[in-house]
Amino acid sequence: MRLVLFIVLCVIGFTLAQTDTAATDTAATTTEAVPTTATAPKNFKSELYVGGSAGSLDGNGVRAQFAGPEAFAIADDGTMYIADTQNSTVRKIAPDGTVTTIAGQVRDAGSAEGPAGQNKIGYPTGIDVDSAGNVYISDRGNDRIYRLSQEGQLTTIAGSGSGYADGPSRGASFFDPAGLAVMGNEIWVADKENNAIRILTPVENDYNVITIAGAQNGGWGDTDGRGSDARFDKPIGISPDGAGNALIADYVNQGVRIVTPSGEVTTLVKGLGSLVSDVVVDSKGRYFVAMYAHNDIAVLAPDGSILTQLNDFGIDINGPQDLEFGPDGALYVLNEGGNSVVKITIED
Repeated sequence: MRLVLFIVLCVIGFTLAQTDTAATDTAATTTEAVPTTATAPKNFKSELYVGGSAGSLDGNGVRAQFAGPEAFAIADDGTMYIADTQNSTVRKIAPDGTVTTIAGQVRDAGSAEGPAGQNKIGYPTGIDVDSAGNVYISDRGNDRIYRLSQEGQLTTIAGSGSGYADGPSRGASFFDPAGLAVMGNEIWVADKENNAIRILTPVENDYNVITIAGAQNGGWGDTDGRGSDARFDKPIGISPDGAGNALIADYVNQGVRIVTPSGEVTTLVKGLGSLVSDVVVDSKGRYFVAMYAHNDIAVLAPDGSILTQLNDFGIDINGPQDLEFGPDGALYVLNEGGNSVVKITIED
């Protein structure tokens, strides 16, 4: 009798194992695979999209002028928003190329909330836009984070001056906040001089600021790890990777770091031989890295190895500060040195 019972239990166990395996296989086939290999693009074509000379001039396309812009963002409809740093303004570029100034006073740095035409910004260094059309701006001149509504109202949502402090938004402090990215309902900030990655989490009608990665005493380095065990050296660019993680351009470490929502930091690559100002990833899993000091953009495979560089194709770039993929699939490059946006068409 015991032998029969043993055989029956074995048969049941085998059947359940087969069912679990089948379920696992079915789940695997319905989950989108993450690319693990990639090939280099066959060619690139570039064209000047807007700007090209120093100044502050609204208008159409290449007639517009900027002064040392350090960040830009692209909305789903192709509208661009530029942190025109040395002009202390935010500029809007419509899909037809028309440039207008929507916040700040030209060459009149300050900190004043209020409507368009009255508000002031210090030196905007990071920018992004949410699905509702609100624009978020980091300001290294005032160590604050702003929200600019579609109606042009500028409001401080975090920051109380230079320093380091987590907590309720108005009491929190930053030290030279740089890149900024809207990720879900959170705002991630590369707090450059604090060598930390900070998050603004919504709480009722306000935000709470936490440090998700980096030394809480501002210590620098290149150590991987979780939370405060990790180290950065002037993190400056930040972008979502499409899988819930943040890609960090670790400026002085000349590399790319990946931060998970739980604060785990890993290194994709470091020691690229150039200061790295930004990084974005395409649908093929390739990383495009702004090599600021080399006036170049490197294309990396998912494992961090270099596939190619744009300079090899004769692409002219001058101080690439920020990168964004547009809804048309093209790579747009914000050139700080060239006071322009260049459109790069990728041919695979």
